[in-house]
Amino acid sequence: MNKSLSFIKNSCLLFFTLISLTAFSQEKTDATENEKGGKVETISIDKISEESEQVNQRIHNYKSILVPSATVKELDSILDQVQEVILLEKDSLISDFEDISKRELKNREVEWQKYRSELKKYQAELNERTVEVNKLNNEILKEISRWEDTKENLSKNNNSTTVTSSLDNIITTLNEVLKSATSRLDAIYIIEKKLTELVLITDDVIAQISAVELELQKDYFVFDSPPIWSSKTDSIHVKPETEEALSFSEKLNENKKLVTTFFEDNTKIAAFQLLFILLIFFLLLAVKRKWIIKLNELTNPVEIQAKIVLRNYIAATVSVGLLISLFFYDALIPNVSELFIFLILLGTLSLLPKLTNDRIRIYLFILFGIYLLNIVGSYLESNLIANRYILLFETLVLAWAFVHARKLMNRNPTDFIRIHKIFIVVTPLYLILLIIAGTANVIGMLALAHFVFNGVFVSALLMMVLYLSVKVITSLVVLAFKLRKKYEMQTVSTIVNATHKRFQPILFWTGMLIWFYFSLRGFEVIDFIENWVNETLLITWEVGETTISLGGILSFTFIISITLLFSKLASSIFQDEWMINILPRGVAPAISLILRIAFICIGFYIGLTSVGIELDKLGFIIGALGVGIGFGLQNVVLNFIAGLILAFERPINLGDAIQVDSEFGVVTSIGVRSSNIKTYSGYEAIIPNGDLISKKVVNWTLSNRDRRSKKEIKTAPNVDPNDMIALFLEIASKHPKTFKDPEPRVFFKGYEPEGNLLFELWYWSTFSETLTIDHEVQLEIFDKLKELNIQAPVPARRIIKE
Repeated sequence: MNKSLSFIKNSCLLFFTLISLTAFSQEKTDATENEKGGKVETISIDKISEESEQVNQRIHNYKSILVPSATVKELDSILDQVQEVILLEKDSLISDFEDISKRELKNREVEWQKYRSELKKYQAELNERTVEVNKLNNEILKEISRWEDTKENLSKNNNSTTVTSSLDNIITTLNEVLKSATSRLDAIYIIEKKLTELVLITDDVIAQISAVELELQKDYFVFDSPPIWSSKTDSIHVKPETEEALSFSEKLNENKKLVTTFFEDNTKIAAFQLLFILLIFFLLLAVKRKWIIKLNELTNPVEIQAKIVLRNYIAATVSVGLLISLFFYDALIPNVSELFIFLILLGTLSLLPKLTNDRIRIYLFILFGIYLLNIVGSYLESNLIANRYILLFETLVLAWAFVHARKLMNRNPTDFIRIHKIFIVVTPLYLILLIIAGTANVIGMLALAHFVFNGVFVSALLMMVLYLSVKVITSLVVLAFKLRKKYEMQTVSTIVNATHKRFQPILFWTGMLIWFYFSLRGFEVIDFIENWVNETLLITWEVGETTISLGGILSFTFIISITLLFSKLASSIFQDEWMINILPRGVAPAISLILRIAFICIGFYIGLTSVGIELDKLGFIIGALGVGIGFGLQNVVLNFIAGLILAFERPINLGDAIQVDSEFGVVTSIGVRSSNIKTYSGYEAIIPNGDLISKKVVNWTLSNRDRRSKKEIKTAPNVDPNDMIALFLEIASKHPKTFKDPEPRVFFKGYEPEGNLLFELWYWSTFSETLTIDHEVQLEIFDKLKELNIQAPVPARRIIKE
């Protein structure tokens, strides 16, 4: 026995030793091959001729690829000139930093961002070219190695010198191509180096512009002008100008050139913007022509809103089309943005009062007038005393407009759904800021006054425009569904209501987030907030060998919160009645459940990744968790899997009337772990999904909602059964809610032990109305039998005493 065990032990030891040696040998071979760049197959002598032809074709392709591209040639020829122009522009800008205005600074920033964008585009094209040539270089190296190995093998076998000579020619040609590829790479690297230097210059200039903007922001809190009550002869302290100030007409012409140059530089984007606006215009025009006769059929509040949009399709196109298309541009110079805002305000002024309350038009006129005054003021001398009085007048008028607009919204809250609550909250803040602006103007802090006033004004304008955009986009969605002929009127009605209930609030809060972000930009505090947030997120703690950052914790929390929000939102949308009516039966709840699971899983994975936790290093924890699930959480996992089965198999759906054990009611929700049933007694029963899979479930409405009622009726024995059958059939058939197909039926069951006659009445009806119909049919039968004086005999009871 001991010898046998020893033999087995030695055999196993030998076996594992051989495996280890084999593995080591294989690893060594693989390592050698990897060091050489992979195993290279040599060419057999019988295939040399065929391979020679193929390699000649490949060499021809290599040479065609190595021809300098048009982009590289263009860059090589103009790069020195571009560098010279950029350096001159940089020197000119830096020399103007002391006297440059904020408006001009913005123009220069957009110009330098355009330079950087173009350089980055060339840089990306050069990177692609570098990758292409590098790949070609590696292929040529492999080819050379392959043919050199083939030549070496042939030399060992003492083959023909003619063949060896042909191989030498191929190798020489490949080496020449390799040299050309290397030379091409060197040329590209030189151009890339120059291009990188230019990108760094543009980055440096943009950073300097940002620094100057920050310095200008610091000047907001200094007294840059005398008090407004000072004598008009008192000079206002301004920075000395090196050049003679331009006249109004000269500034106008200069700005006209800037606008023309901007559109010339952004021709493609401008063309795409125009195409987008025309698309919205013709869409609304086509819908209006289609519904011009049926506009009175739009009676729902959201449909009435859509009707107003259709009747004012030009204003809707201008306001919403331009607002959305502004995001097509990387950056806008002030002149172009002012032009776009002017057109957007014209559309808003025309359309928003019709969608809300006509009395708000006067406040929109005030905003529009102030905007025009600001544009005109930008072309005037900034040190004119008249500008300060104009600014003070604008501040007072805007404050008056806010106060009275707030009263209007309080009196008519239904005309300004959702926005009136936000406006009521924001108005006091606006008024406080306007008081600060007016006071700063009076005491001589003119830069602060302009800064605060412009921030409030831009924020208020943006709120009105975005509110209008939400209403117009909602109307477009409603009209899109109205044009779908395949939907029934009831389905369209539910979709319209859901658009008002779900889509419009989502769109509204999205618009509010956009408004909040750009309001912060208008007050020039977004950069400070971003810098503060970035610095805060870099705070870290060392826990043993693990580094925990505040940014990782907050990002994980934020991602999980957003995930739960979106999962809840998605599941709610697909559980709405309108979605259930549109999709095939049971599909909407299944999609709802799957989306919730998918959102949570993806969000949890992204959250862990954002923290820096690598899931492949959690194998031990996942294994331990699996053991824990096997022992303690098996019911949870069972119910989770059962929920997936319910989602895909769909044996029950939302709204089904089911019976599980003693619970009988309507399914109100199908969750990940359990489902809810609202019983006909009024309470809600929470049923684990595992029970819905493993136990007997009676679904009264799975395939249809038809229900057969079976009622027993007893009569006296002296009546004619045929007359009773005819009577019962007549009563059941005449009821308006019983089905005519299948038609009601009556069966004569004979005598009962008590001596009366027994009949059985069958009829079909809708499940939800079964109780009402049964009650009405049974009551009608009772009245008829009473009228005919037909009664069932009372059972005779005898008491026997023993």
